Amino acid sequence: MTAVNLPKELLDFYRDLDNLINDYAGRITLPGMEITDAVLNRHYGEGVSLFELVQPEIDAEFCKNVFQDVCALLERRRPQVGGQLKTLTEAAEHAVVRLVSDYISGNDKNIKKLVEGSLISGMTVNFILECTARPFMQAFARLVGSCTKDEKWQRNYCPVCGSKARYGLIKQDDNKRFLQCSLCDRQWLFKRLACPNCLNEEHTTLKTIFIEETPDYQIHACEECRTYLKVFSTGEEAGNTGLKDAATVFLDIIAQQNGYVSNYFTS
Repeated sequence: MTAVNLPKELLDFYRDLDNLINDYAGRITLPGMEITDAVLNRHYGEGVSLFELVQPEIDAEFCKNVFQDVCALLERRRPQVGGQLKTLTEAAEHAVVRLVSDYISGNDKNIKKLVEGSLISGMTVNFILECTARPFMQAFARLVGSCTKDEKWQRNYCPVCGSKARYGLIKQDDNKRFLQCSLCDRQWLFKRLACPNCLNEEHTTLKTIFIEETPDYQIHACEECRTYLKVFSTGEEAGNTGLKDAATVFLDIIAQQNGYVSNYFTS
């Protein structure tokens, strides 16, 4: 299976979604904030993400607009999901910022209540909240990202927001492996021979699956925890995360057929 086999309407949806998110991210201006030595000491010493230490305020009206536009795009492009959105938009109308903040911080208590009171699946609710949060987190990453130094971090979660990687990148100039955040699009350096899920470094249990039709794409798998990470050796920059993820679903299928679970969906 290759990327060209994917439905065009699905790729068009993710392309429109990424354009929407990137447009909003480009229009957000967050107030400047001081990243003190004390903050950086906790950041590196205790492994605390910058978002936990210096949380930016999320503009309620802007957040609501992003939420409504994401839902509207789903209604237009994914009608099988869009028909379920009315109860969600009504229930979340006055609580979007709280729900987005809960999603970012990993507090799912209110999100679970929302799912229980609507006709929509928890996966779809989390997808919408992630898309709503991404412009703010991308803007936050632009603001504070330069404060984090890759050689001092190298943990298996994002230094900016603490989220997991959606995929990895191998830079052509130095052959180093970077992880790319699923939420704020931040890239950060990670060990080439280490599992981004369980941190296993035993090379005999780390496997690379090469794709003959697409030599720039790889699957890095761990036999210890049976997880995988999609890796692109094209040296591409951050951005278009959703589209890139959708366009490489064939990698997920190959990995899952071999008995692996995505690093992104593990707790």
